[in-house]
Amino acid sequence: MQKVTKAVFPVAGLGTRFLPATKASPKEMLPIVDKPLIQYAVEEAVAAGITDLIFITGRGKRAIEDHFDKAYELEAELQAHGKNKLLREVRGLLPEGVTCAYVRQAEALGLGHAVLCAKHLVGDEPFAVILADDLIDAQVPVMKQMAQVQAKHGGSVIAVQNVAREDTGSYGIVSSEKMSEGLSRVTNMVEKPKPEEAPSTLGVVGRYILSPRIFHFLGNLRPGAGREIQLTDAIGRLLREESVLAYELEAKRLLEEADELFSAQEVRSAVERMAIEITRRLKDEFPVVLSVMGGAAVFTGQLLPQLPFALEFGAIEVTRYNNDIQGREITWRLAPRDNVRDRVVLVIDDILDEGITLAAIHKRLLELGARQVYSAVFADKDIGRAKPVTADFVGVTVPNRYVFGFGMDAYGLWRNLPAIYALKN
Repeated sequence: MQKVTKAVFPVAGLGTRFLPATKASPKEMLPIVDKPLIQYAVEEAVAAGITDLIFITGRGKRAIEDHFDKAYELEAELQAHGKNKLLREVRGLLPEGVTCAYVRQAEALGLGHAVLCAKHLVGDEPFAVILADDLIDAQVPVMKQMAQVQAKHGGSVIAVQNVAREDTGSYGIVSSEKMSEGLSRVTNMVEKPKPEEAPSTLGVVGRYILSPRIFHFLGNLRPGAGREIQLTDAIGRLLREESVLAYELEAKRLLEEADELFSAQEVRSAVERMAIEITRRLKDEFPVVLSVMGGAAVFTGQLLPQLPFALEFGAIEVTRYNNDIQGREITWRLAPRDNVRDRVVLVIDDILDEGITLAAIHKRLLELGARQVYSAVFADKDIGRAKPVTADFVGVTVPNRYVFGFGMDAYGLWRNLPAIYALKN
């Protein structure tokens, strides 16, 4: 049985779900912490033993090619300044032996057409398809899990996950016969059925391992709605001839499990309002402004340029979380300095949860002799009880759920999203 060594990345889409952030930049290049989405997808493929990466690109996607290309000037600059750690990271984007190929999709004719564009590079062997904008958090990389299933059972493997019945209209839904825990044989696929018509709640997500026979069906499909060639339709025909397995993921699709609480525009408006309020209160105080490193970085970067008065800026780092949901003991990583003595201090943080961390910061600053301590938090969580400290400046109030985006993280990810989300469960 042939090992899967090739992966197709359809990256020609316009990214309308992420506008306006994707107006001038490919959605696959959106940064999540310190790496773009496409880098996570490539690392997932490499972890599965894939060595040939095939990107189906379109107009305005040159940044993806540049990201994986060698940057001689940048590397020389890093080397000259002794920035060896960064140099290793830049040179290590692609491991030794991994190659990239780029194919231009002239027209946006659907996911099926994008996959068909890779036919001449894939040849007659099984291959993976990874949708980079569907970032999936899993202890074992998803494609590695699927490659192991394909190596054992052969045929094609598609990733599925249980979705709420009311959400079936957003997915391809499979009918299947159970083979073992988490694995079933697909008997039919329906594209975006109404909840009452859905044969199950197993929705197809953005990971596939496909037999090369899929190219025959893609090449003979008639375009459907919007003149698009649907990959789901081709898989539906493939399963009449060959085995197609549905593999239920042990993973978290965070954005699919979240509600948007505040749009990017609402976030920007809240920051502008806060800047006006802070300026009105502190413009004559020459305050020390301390950003709480980590969560407050994005918020601080948006807020500071809108404060039109003199200030002394610094940073502190204190945590109770370390990417856990439940808080633990206070840990100081970067404590405030004694320049706060007899000064007005403004502390900037991303979110006020129980208030224990912010109260500890206030206490330390007053012990160091600060004349007065103010705090600005972008999100104040409504936990239904009194907190040991209240914020003087607040952007938005959020419900008592796990909140992420705009500096707030989810399992170490998603700080850079311009909007704010909350997990449904």
